[in-house]
Amino acid sequence: MLNKMAIACILLLALWPIQAKQLKDPTRPAVVTTNIDSAQAVVTKPPLVLSSIKVNQLGSIAIINKQAYRVGQRIDQDKIVTISSNQVQFSSGKKLTLFNHSLVSISTKD
Repeated sequence: MLNKMAIACILLLALWPIQAKQLKDPTRPAVVTTNIDSAQAVVTKPPLVLSSIKVNQLGSIAIINKQAYRVGQRIDQDKIVTISSNQVQFSSGKKLTLFNHSLVSISTKD
């Protein structure tokens, strides 16, 4: 009788639906879904940042967005027209100024 009761309990437990709690995997990458179609997507380019200018007898070099450029080279659709000691001018009329409205002077002791 005890054996029949044990077998009945085991069958009942085996047939009972097991509902284990789903654990969240902390190492799984997040899934990002967006509802933006390709017509709505807007790609923004970083602004141009002039960080330094080197002028010597061989020519001028401007460092813009951590890359070196010379007169005549293009950044996107703009062509560099002139590089002076503190400014870069593009064919579109855009200008990048190294020291905005400030005067930098270097003095040496004799």
